Amino acid sequence: MGFWLFDSGGVADFEMNILVVEDEIFLHQFYIDVLSGFEEDIKTIPARSGEDALAIIEQTQIDGVFIDIELPGMNGFALANKIRRIEKYHFLPIVFATGTDCDTPETYKKYRNIDYVIKPFSRDTFSKIAARFIEDVKAFKSFVPEKEGRELYFRHDAGAACIKFVDILYALTAPNRKIRLVTREGVYYKSNISFSNFLILIGDEMFVQCNKSCAVNVLNISEIRTPAYTSYKTWDILFKDAPSHVCELSLKYRKNIESLFMGTEE
Repeated sequence: MGFWLFDSGGVADFEMNILVVEDEIFLHQFYIDVLSGFEEDIKTIPARSGEDALAIIEQTQIDGVFIDIELPGMNGFALANKIRRIEKYHFLPIVFATGTDCDTPETYKKYRNIDYVIKPFSRDTFSKIAARFIEDVKAFKSFVPEKEGRELYFRHDAGAACIKFVDILYALTAPNRKIRLVTREGVYYKSNISFSNFLILIGDEMFVQCNKSCAVNVLNISEIRTPAYTSYKTWDILFKDAPSHVCELSLKYRKNIESLFMGTEE
């Protein structure tokens, strides 16, 4: 996915339940052999069809899944779609395995897979994808929006960064449709995620939308004021310790923003 919220103390327990949905039996052992080489506490659970996978998911907490697209009966895309409809698995790390080159931008947009691998693949190729996958699984297991002292593990277009939630000023959709995350320390860009999904991932009642394409961290607002030019539908949002940054507040979101802002001042 790319970015997740962490408890400031970290997460000690990284036991992983990895579901492998693959109808070729010999590949199940291949997955087990490769994944077990990364972590001692990885449990690989095999399923030979989408229906079997859904039955397993109903009974077992899953932390990540590899899905063969060409499954008998329900195909891999249909399975991924059903998994995404389960609230706790909205952002479960998914890797597709396929015999053809997927249209990755479209599949990411629709199914939010984190990666894909084309069959036949070598052990080295799969190992590189598995290494990235495991890091995303760790992040997924660390998703704890209810705790204080959080950090945003943000895998952006130029690398990765751990950003304290209290340092985030705002985020918006840039003209190139990328998410632009603005903090006191810098600006980060992330592609292949929608603005609405970004808000879901932040998952904090104090990080709220202020106009059609922008959301702010209300805790960092210092002032809401009428702009220098005459306007009755927009206002300027200014931030604490960041005088060079200004966000536009539209009429639609003003009441909610102001009520939260006033609440933080009490």
